[in-house]
Amino acid sequence: MNYVSDTIFSKLAMLSGIILYNAAMFLKQGIQMLTPEQVKSLIEGVAACEHVEVEGDGHHFFAVIVSSEFEGKARLARHRLIKDGLKAQLASNELHALSISVAATPAEWAAKQQ
Repeated sequence: MNYVSDTIFSKLAMLSGIILYNAAMFLKQGIQMLTPEQVKSLIEGVAACEHVEVEGDGHHFFAVIVSSEFEGKARLARHRLIKDGLKAQLASNELHALSISVAATPAEWAAKQQ
């Protein structure tokens, strides 16, 4: 192998080790890893949503959220609405990290789709 492939291999090995370590720590602490579907349900329990997409690996999740409850709210207020509603899950580390990629009103979402 050459330097580039050695470097890539070592980084992949390191990342795999981190993922396995995190999973082991969650199991040791008795914390079950959430699925994207479970995170989606949690979000839908916080706000009435017209559309929600969630992707993630059990620790870090990325969400696209469309809700009319965002009407008249700035971007930060939209994020706070969701994160404040998930405060217990975030504090307990049941939900380790949630990145809200999109927090849009139905009209804003429709405009983005065109």
